[in-house]
Amino acid sequence: MSTENLHPTTKIGGLLRQKRLADERTTVEVAGQLRLEWSTYMRYEAGDYVPSHCVEMFADYLSVHVGTIRGVRELTETEKKAISTTMESSMESLRSMTVRAERVIPIWEKIIAESIAFDTQEKH
Repeated sequence: MSTENLHPTTKIGGLLRQKRLADERTTVEVAGQLRLEWSTYMRYEAGDYVPSHCVEMFADYLSVHVGTIRGVRELTETEKKAISTTMESSMESLRSMTVRAERVIPIWEKIIAESIAFDTQEKH
């Protein structure tokens, strides 16, 4: 069964069923191992909604990466490096803006203070 384009809950259900059948176990045995009520396990295996807090438990049980279940694959080293480079570039831009702002803020504070002082003098 190709799980590539399935909704994550349907994918989890199919993977649970495949593993259970491959291990020649009953739904009662698997539910017990996962510490779930049998009816709850049956709903999950049927493809019903799986709460996010159960996804990691199922990933561990199925010995797969959580991303496999969620339909997200792990990043390759090349992708990780590209993201890291992009993030570093963004951080450098932010640092540069911060440095420029630190130079400009005192100038604006002085202008504002002088404007307030001038307005105060005009009123008196």
